[in-house]
Amino acid sequence: LGDDTPQRLFVGRSTSRQGDGEFDPLIEQAAEVARTDGALTRTRLMSLLHIGYGRAARIVDQLVSMRVLHEIADTPGTYSTMRS
Repeated sequence: LGDDTPQRLFVGRSTSRQGDGEFDPLIEQAAEVARTDGALTRTRLMSLLHIGYGRAARIVDQLVSMRVLHEIADTPGTYSTMRS
């Protein structure tokens, strides 16, 4: 690829795989999106970070385990940020 390739095409792409206990390199960006929007779906994360469904699902699961997000009971698949 030449220098004229838009940088945004590479956002979210990684050649490394995360092992057990390791967080995705995009976890901070995803957390920021969640904090800014107040809610997050896997589809929105896929669109914003240019990643696939599987990776978006893993990131959301990681954010839930970190208590950054929780699933909204009446809208499955939609997550809200934890409020203090």
